[in-house]
Amino acid sequence: MGMFPEMDLTEPPPLEVSPDATALDFLCAVYRNPAQPMARRMKAASEAAQYMHPTFKATAMVVANDSFAARLEAAIARSGLPKDRALLIEAQSETVVEPAPLPPVGPSPTPMAAPFASFRRRG
Repeated sequence: MGMFPEMDLTEPPPLEVSPDATALDFLCAVYRNPAQPMARRMKAASEAAQYMHPTFKATAMVVANDSFAARLEAAIARSGLPKDRALLIEAQSETVVEPAPLPPVGPSPTPMAAPFASFRRRG
């Protein structure tokens, strides 16, 4: 017998799928068949899932030669608000006082004419 248990290396029986079946029907038949190996069933299920469940995507409608202002006006008109009740942002600008610049921190810069430090090799 040995150290490892006996493994069944035979191929599972062939799948019975109707001749007019689609590729999705075939994938469904594979992952629903308990005689197939689990790895094959999982692969078939993951491939079939993307065609069985909807994906949600955002789409934008862009009209050529149309300005943002025109689209904004159309959106306000669709909202049903009267023109005099248009929503406005009524914020006042604030004056910002620039703080005084801070003095430099750290060592003073080395003059450009200063010699470079040379390191000797030991060896």
